[in-house]
Amino acid sequence: LAESLVKPFKDDNKHLQSVYLAALHSGQAFSVVPIDRFILVEAARIRANATFLNLADAIHLATADFFHCSCFLTNDKRLVSVDANFEIVILSEATNGKKNDTTESHS
Repeated sequence: LAESLVKPFKDDNKHLQSVYLAALHSGQAFSVVPIDRFILVEAARIRANATFLNLADAIHLATADFFHCSCFLTNDKRLVSVDANFEIVILSEATNGKKNDTTESHS
């Protein structure tokens, strides 16, 4: 949620802010969950093993792991190199009909 709102806030685009806020909430497709101490500790472990990650990426990955997600959607191709317990899908490739051959599902 925070990552998706940066540009609309920077551009002071109230319409896009409201669209994202309305669309990005818990529902059938995904859940918005609180971050706790365990997730932050796990994020630190992930960053120690993948030093190219920023804190936000590591928190997202730790949260997905904690909640046993089967799939992680992103457009950050660097994330496919992270050892994860779920499939990391490059959204732009998935929507273009391309398969991400470098990703293995560990579920």
